[in-house]
Amino acid sequence: MIELPGSFKAPYAKGVPVAHPTEDNITILLTLNRTHGNKIAHAETSENISRGKFLEHYGANPSDVASVLHYLDTKGFVIQKVNVQARVIKFSGPLDAVCKAFGVKVSYYGDPKTGLVHRVREGSIFISEELNGLVSGVFGFDDRPIAHKIRPHSENQSYSPEQVASIYSFPMTSKGKGQVIGILELGGGYKDKDLEEYWKKQNLSNVKVIAYDVDGAQSNPSDTESSGEVILDIEVIGAIAPAATVVVFFAPNTDAGYIDCLSTMIHNPTYKINIGSISWGSYESAWTSQSLSAINSFFEDAKALGITFCAASGDNGADDGAGDGSPHVDFPASNPYVLGCGGTTLTSLEQEKVWNESPDGGASGGGFSSIYGTPDYQKSIPACKMRGVPDVAGNADPETGYETSLGVIGGTSAVAPLWSALIALLNAQLGKSLGFLHTFLYANPSAFHDITEGNNTYGGAQGYSATPGWDACTGLGSPNGEKLLALLKESTK
Repeated sequence: MIELPGSFKAPYAKGVPVAHPTEDNITILLTLNRTHGNKIAHAETSENISRGKFLEHYGANPSDVASVLHYLDTKGFVIQKVNVQARVIKFSGPLDAVCKAFGVKVSYYGDPKTGLVHRVREGSIFISEELNGLVSGVFGFDDRPIAHKIRPHSENQSYSPEQVASIYSFPMTSKGKGQVIGILELGGGYKDKDLEEYWKKQNLSNVKVIAYDVDGAQSNPSDTESSGEVILDIEVIGAIAPAATVVVFFAPNTDAGYIDCLSTMIHNPTYKINIGSISWGSYESAWTSQSLSAINSFFEDAKALGITFCAASGDNGADDGAGDGSPHVDFPASNPYVLGCGGTTLTSLEQEKVWNESPDGGASGGGFSSIYGTPDYQKSIPACKMRGVPDVAGNADPETGYETSLGVIGGTSAVAPLWSALIALLNAQLGKSLGFLHTFLYANPSAFHDITEGNNTYGGAQGYSATPGWDACTGLGSPNGEKLLALLKESTK
C-alpha cells in the first residue's frame, strides 16, 4: 500500500482514552484528481467558464471514477454519492473493514471540555495500488470538530444590517435580484417563524431561505450555541439583499463534512450559487495537508466558475485561537482564492478602528499565511512576503454589533455575510457575476475607508497595527459600495 501524501495526523494529546464504543459502519468521502491534472488553466485569469465545459475539462475522469467504484465494490462497500463534476465519491462500510482497506487505526477519546466522545485518526492513510494516481484525499475517519464560530452577544451601540449597509453606502437599488447566495454552516439552525417576524420588523417581504442538508446534517435550532451564527449569516444577507435566494448548507463539523459541504455548494445542480459565505474556520495548522489541498481545489473550481467566496478572518486576533503565543491566520480566509474579511469597531466612519477587545473580548483575525506564497494581487505590498490576511473589513465588534432576532451579535462572522450581500448587490446591478474580485479590489484602494488606528495583538500573540493602505488586521479597509459600483462600471466600458 502507498502512503497518501498530506494525510498524516499527529498523536492526539488532549483527550482521555475511552473504551471502543459500538460502531458498525463508517462513511468516507474520497476526492479524485481532475481529468487533465490538478491545475485549472483559468485559475489565474478573469475568465469564467461554463459548468458544462468545467465538467468536460476539470471534473473527474469517468474511467477513474469507474476504477474507484470497482475497487470499492470488490470490498463490499456501499456507494452513497458520486459527483463527477465535483470529483467526489462517498461510500460506507463496516468500520474495521474500511480501516483495513486504508491502513488506518482509529481510537476513541473523551473531550474533557464537552464530555463528548470522538473517533480519532492518528498517523497516515494508505491506499492500494489500484487507487494510486486516482484518489487525492480520504476523509471521514476522524470526527473531531474542525472549525469554530462567532463571538458572543453584546449589548451596547448596535445597528440593523441595513443601517450598516447605509453607512458603507451600499447600492441597494437592485436588492440582489437574481442572485443565489450559499452559506456554509456546521451546526445550529433557524425557525421559519423567527425569520418571518424579523423580516416584518425590518419592513421586508419574506426573504427566500432554503435549508440544504449535507451528510445527514439538518437545521437544528435547538443547538442554541451555534444558532446565533446561522441567524447572523441569514439575517445580514437577507436584510441587505432581500431579493436574493439564500441557500443554507448544513453539514457536520468534521473535515469530511466541511469538504463535502463546500463541493456541494459549488457543484450543486439545483442551486447554482453566485456567492458563498463562510464564517467557520480554524488556524492553518489545525488542518491536514490533504484537507487544505482538497479545499483549495474546490476554491479553484469556484474561481473558474465565477463564484465569489467570502470568509471571516477569525475572532481571536493574531492568535486565532491556537493558544501557543505565536501569530496564526485563519483558514479558509487565508486561501488566495477567498476574500478574507476582517473586523472593525464602527462608532462612525470617522472613528472606525481595528476591532480589538483584548484580553476578554475578541479581535480581528489577520496576519500572514504559513502555507500560501504571495499572490499576484499582493505583490506590490512590501509587507506581504506570504499571503496576507484579511483582504477587506467591516463592522465586527459586538459592542457595535448587528441587531438580529437573537439579539445583538458581532464578530468577523458578520463581515463575511456583509460582503457577500454587497457582492450580490453589485452582481445584480451589473448583470453579471463578478467572481474573483481580488485583483480589481487591490487596484482600487480609493473604494475603501482606510483604517489606520488599532492593532490585533491578542492572546499572547504579537499582532499587527493598522497603517495607511493595506494592513494585516483590516486589509484594504471597509467598503464604499457606491464607489465600488462606479469603478466596476468604469472598468467594463
